[in-house]
Amino acid sequence: MVKRRQRGFNWLLCSNCGTRIDLADREERLSSMTPSLTLEMDLAADSRRKLDVLRSTRREEVEMSQGKKMGDYDLFLCCSSADRPTIKEIGDQLLEMNILPWLDEWEVQPGQNWQQVLSAQIASINAATVFVGKDSPAPWHDPQIDHLLRTFAKKHRIVPVILPECEQLPQLPNYIKEPWIDMRISEPDPIRSLIEYTMTK
Repeated sequence: MVKRRQRGFNWLLCSNCGTRIDLADREERLSSMTPSLTLEMDLAADSRRKLDVLRSTRREEVEMSQGKKMGDYDLFLCCSSADRPTIKEIGDQLLEMNILPWLDEWEVQPGQNWQQVLSAQIASINAATVFVGKDSPAPWHDPQIDHLLRTFAKKHRIVPVILPECEQLPQLPNYIKEPWIDMRISEPDPIRSLIEYTMTK
């Protein structure tokens, strides 16, 4: 292998199966991977920053058009961490329809306790949505979230929502009432149904 590398080859073929074997040592492999990984991470960070700017700009537009004060929200988005990517997409759709969602990832600054922030803002949130996905436990199975939802239910509506990946509906706690909004179907439009239910009932 040393002679082969001296001749400029950084690979050889296995004599048994013919598989190509990389002769580069760990440092060489890392150095060849680092630029592409760094570029990928930079692009992902840029994308997140652009989304944050767009979301912030859209929020300001909605606040001005709806006459809302800073800190007023239409809907608390409650979900398990595994479902968060889907919920962020739903939150962006709601913003496009002039609905201001509250999601901890968007509203809680680094170092802040999300439960304390939410507790302080509950009075300014009109309704809550509890999302149920496929494999993750329902949000109310977390004792801290359950306590917050029970407190929220005393003054506000809580709407249960089935995410597209959900296969089996869990039993709702007694403070959350049916009907479910089913995002596994396209008609009626589940986003519009969610808005109508939370804003009019």
